[in-house]
Amino acid sequence: MPQPPSSIVQATATTPQRFKNVCGCSQDLVQLEQEKLDVLKDIRQSLKEANEINNNFQKQIIELKKAKLALEERRLSLEEMRFARPSISVPIILPDESDPGEETTNLNQ
Repeated sequence: MPQPPSSIVQATATTPQRFKNVCGCSQDLVQLEQEKLDVLKDIRQSLKEANEINNNFQKQIIELKKAKLALEERRLSLEEMRFARPSISVPIILPDESDPGEETTNLNQ
């Protein structure tokens, strides 16, 4: 049986080693990409949670502002009622015109 040329023998001898090195690098890259995907998934989950917390916070702020507005409306309504009611006045008694003989009394006596 004829022997293959030495260049082919040398190439076949080094190919599995090269392939192993290439595979090793590929495996490392695959592992790094998998770790990267895991980190990105964690970041995505953290962002979702942060958005949910922020949305809940914004809803609470809106509810508080609505409550504050309702209180302010109530305060203004009560204030308006206070100004709308007549004030208590003291009656002023004037001398009766039918009795011209009486003089007004001086309160400083």
